Amino acid sequence: MAALAVRGLGLRCRQQLLPCMLLGNRLSASLTPSLLAGTRLSWPGWTQHRRSLHCSPLALAGHIKWSKVKHIKGPKDSARSRVFMKLAMMLRHAVREGGANPDFNTQLGNIIEQCQGANMPKASIKAAMKGADKSKASSYALYEARGPGGSSLLIEILTDNNTRSHQEIKHILNKNG
Repeated sequence: MAALAVRGLGLRCRQQLLPCMLLGNRLSASLTPSLLAGTRLSWPGWTQHRRSLHCSPLALAGHIKWSKVKHIKGPKDSARSRVFMKLAMMLRHAVREGGANPDFNTQLGNIIEQCQGANMPKASIKAAMKGADKSKASSYALYEARGPGGSSLLIEILTDNNTRSHQEIKHILNKNG
């Protein structure tokens, strides 16, 4: 039986390779890719580019990386934008109610602290405060509903469209009991 040249493996892995059976030009199924990761196996006399087995997880990583990033980053970004949108609406409403100075408007000061806690950029905070005059008028609405187990719910919302908000609340309550 010809000798098997193994490079890149430690002594323990080489000892595990010795009892493996060779079937023709292919290694037996007992050699797992995790055992062979990053190694080159070859017979003496073979040309390296024709008869080598190179198993490495890095060779297949290029096509998977972006899909993993977009599936992780996409939902996080959309959740962050929803939070920023809600905070901007609250800022606009607070400015309309009590003025643009947070020293005299405690509600505005509290909302600015919430924005900073959510890592909202200062430029977005200032733009929302300046856009209070230009934006649609938002209003508070109070809804009563029956929740799970017959419990009573008081739902207080800040919205710019009462009809849409009413339909969304009905959908959520019907879906979740």
